[in-house]
Amino acid sequence: MGPDLAFLNSIKKTPRFKEIEISFFTLSLGIMAALPLPLPHLRCVPTAFIDHHFNYALVDQYPAIDYIGKDYDLREAMMSDSLILVEEGYEELELWVPYYRFLEAGLSVQIVGKEKEKTYAGKHGIAVSAGGSFIEASLDGVKAVVIPGGLAPDRLRLHKDALDLVRQADKKGIVIAAICHAGSVLVSAGIVSGRHLTSYRSIRDDLVAAGGKWVDEPVVIDKNLITSRTPNDLPQFLPAILNAVKG
Repeated sequence: MGPDLAFLNSIKKTPRFKEIEISFFTLSLGIMAALPLPLPHLRCVPTAFIDHHFNYALVDQYPAIDYIGKDYDLREAMMSDSLILVEEGYEELELWVPYYRFLEAGLSVQIVGKEKEKTYAGKHGIAVSAGGSFIEASLDGVKAVVIPGGLAPDRLRLHKDALDLVRQADKKGIVIAAICHAGSVLVSAGIVSGRHLTSYRSIRDDLVAAGGKWVDEPVVIDKNLITSRTPNDLPQFLPAILNAVKG
């Protein structure tokens, strides 16, 4: 099942996608909850959710289309405005909602994993192929590095290349955005001490033990570090990231 190009073209003619009444975030949550939304209106949401809802097809077989007239593919050039780190068991909402929100905002996005073109299954079964690898990813021009939660952070923190990438991004002052369990990657990267941040409650003690100043808030900003607790905080998490990279 491919994208409805006529419908997408009609969207691209609108001054701004925000003028469409139903947001990506609302639709994404609706599909994940298996709400009976009419198919023609699902064509503009992340293809990942549509494929998972019907036949678990891989998301990277279709191009992702933003709403400023540019086409992006998950395996496009190594230079991107933002990087999203992936491993097995990633939380789908914490990857795909930022991915499509960034495209809507005019940012290019690359998903990077331990191995380029390797397929990673999400916590709820949605698969994605990495467009690049940790060791090859360039931080030139990168404005944000996003680390989704789920089960993936426990695996990400074992990859030296992933931790090196996070450390380098922090040294360069690039926005590092971590949500849910992703705080454990920050601990292993050694960038927590003395900083205000939040996370899923189960890793609060780990962050405090690493010298972090844990706060129970939807989003916490400490210079270039932006953190949130759960997918419920995405409405605060994403604007904070976009304000940081566009401000």
